Amino acid sequence: MIRRSGPGGSSPAKKIAATEKTPINSVGQDALCTIFSLLGIFDLVRCSVVCKFWYKIINQKKLLQQFCCKHFANHGGLHDEPDISKKPWRFRLEELVMEHQKLSLTRGRVTIDQWKGHSI
Repeated sequence: MIRRSGPGGSSPAKKIAATEKTPINSVGQDALCTIFSLLGIFDLVRCSVVCKFWYKIINQKKLLQQFCCKHFANHGGLHDEPDISKKPWRFRLEELVMEHQKLSLTRGRVTIDQWKGHSI
């Protein structure tokens, strides 16, 4: 939700009470499309699963498809597969995201803290 301040008095309590909530969907499609075009591919994938409205915008404007095709044109296939160009862009994107996730899990050291609950 985006908070929009209304006319308020001088006290902070009146300003808080005068604040109205506006849904994020009230932002225009053009503005969201501009924002989405500034994101990287992984953030764009995350945004596409936030809600149906965002998914619709990203798919109608073919932002993921354009980004994916541009990425593979610049960087080639994941494993230099000869038939990489024959695969649909969604499969190639899925492979890219999975490879990125795998690499992020193998880099660095991970500390896992576990909380023990009460015994029954």
